Amino acid sequence: MGDLTLTVDASAADERELHRLTASLLNDIRALGLVNVARSEGEAPAGSKSGWSPQLTELVITGVLSTSTIATVGKVVVAFVNRAKDRSVKVTLGDKTWSFNGISKADQHELAQMLAAGEDDQAGQ
Repeated sequence: MGDLTLTVDASAADERELHRLTASLLNDIRALGLVNVARSEGEAPAGSKSGWSPQLTELVITGVLSTSTIATVGKVVVAFVNRAKDRSVKVTLGDKTWSFNGISKADQHELAQMLAAGEDDQAGQ
């Protein structure tokens, strides 16, 4: 299974708040100790000294992504999304993307199953 990319969004948040929210989710996932998670890297803006820059709202999860690991990460994402009504997380695996705006336990289980199976159905919303 490939890497998972999580993209954090909050409709009313400015850049600073999005950075804080993404850092919060990053720390929550790191605390699990199950996967490697880091901010996504992209090209640096023109004129910067570094050849890369972390993407403000994207996290990349790597490692062994078993069904149980994905389910556990899914619980953390659900808890994160459910802390505020305007939060959402987009999950990308290869060319498949799912968006979540607060999901039930049943949908959380379905998320883990879909990601583990690599299905291309969308859920959430």
